[in-house]
Amino acid sequence: MPQTTEDDEHKLTQEQIQWILEKVRTKLKDPLCPLSETRNWGVAPHLVGLQARHPASQGISGATYPCVVMICRDCGYSMLVNAYVFGILTHGASTGAIGEKADAR
Repeated sequence: MPQTTEDDEHKLTQEQIQWILEKVRTKLKDPLCPLSETRNWGVAPHLVGLQARHPASQGISGATYPCVVMICRDCGYSMLVNAYVFGILTHGASTGAIGEKADAR
């Protein structure tokens, strides 16, 4: 039986990737890559955290912005899409699950 790593356990599923691609296409109207001028996007298999830095120090603050990495399949150009702004993650989801609706407040 193949071993799984912690990294494997946190990968997005194919269903989640397809859901994300549809969400991005809806919001961005099928974006054009600025380098290859194609519309052939993929999604990296993990969400990433863009971490804030405090300008007065070399330290990193506690603020992290969860992002989806969109990758052009033709040239490799990558863009970050904020997972909260696009509704990929919700602030009210207890597990932070992709596609979950926020609790009504």
